Amino acid sequence: MSMQGHKKDERWTAADNYVLKHLHPEESQLYEHVRFATQLAESKDIPSIEVSLLQGKFLMTQCQMINAKHVLEVGTLGGISAIFQASAGPEIKVTTIEVDEHHKAVAEEAIAHAGLSDRIEVLLGAGIDVLPKIRKEVDSGQRPKFDFVFIDADKPNNLNYYNEALAMCRSRACIIVDNVVRGGLLADDSAAENPGVKGAREVIGAVGTDARLLGTTVLQTVGEKGYDGFLNNLFAHVSSAVNDKESILQSIQNPDLICLSACPALSRLKPTGSFRTQDAEVGILNICLDARCALGNKL
Repeated sequence: MSMQGHKKDERWTAADNYVLKHLHPEESQLYEHVRFATQLAESKDIPSIEVSLLQGKFLMTQCQMINAKHVLEVGTLGGISAIFQASAGPEIKVTTIEVDEHHKAVAEEAIAHAGLSDRIEVLLGAGIDVLPKIRKEVDSGQRPKFDFVFIDADKPNNLNYYNEALAMCRSRACIIVDNVVRGGLLADDSAAENPGVKGAREVIGAVGTDARLLGTTVLQTVGEKGYDGFLNNLFAHVSSAVNDKESILQSIQNPDLICLSACPALSRLKPTGSFRTQDAEVGILNICLDARCALGNKL
């Protein structure tokens, strides 16, 4: 994340440094890998617009919280965010897309130094061109669906990247779109035609009415990278699941498929009768998704 059109406050950096000192020891191996990647990027004239250490740790903890195994990233830059995400667990694999050949080479050097070359794949090309190719591989079963997506590339294509990524995600996947607040310009109508602001408004407007999402929000951020924010989306896969109401009910009622005690919400569910409203359908779906999460996607 980087500051967009807003004066930086020295207190933001001071707070970042305080938190880093107490929560993220400098002697940690991850810190060493990220420090190497940061210094390498600076020495190779890579723009200093990568995620900060705290933002990288946020991405890492998000991956850990949803037990992500397959991560998709649009916008590699120097490889720092990819290193954070791959470091969330020993089984995580990251597929990241970078349009600039020089950036790709630098990122791969940093990734190799971190010992993550076998788990981070850097694909060269524009996201708008590469994502459809990845989608074909996912649809054909050559690649698994993704659990976590981080979009941090050319901002005018935010919505295109979001739509392509969503089509390749598992239920309960998390999709984060970076740099949507733009230093507050997001709410400034005089900046509406700014490409970055326009891209942010388009994707925020679209997700606000997307019935496939279980939840979405924008979090504003301040820190050493300035004032910005990100869009955080949780994919429910409502469309396909709601259309298969009978199989959901059968799954719930079959003790061989699910243990009610694994998800307390299910003990309150009475799956007899008919669905009368769309809200009821979505409510049933959400309970089922909670159960699926609790049981390791066995439902």
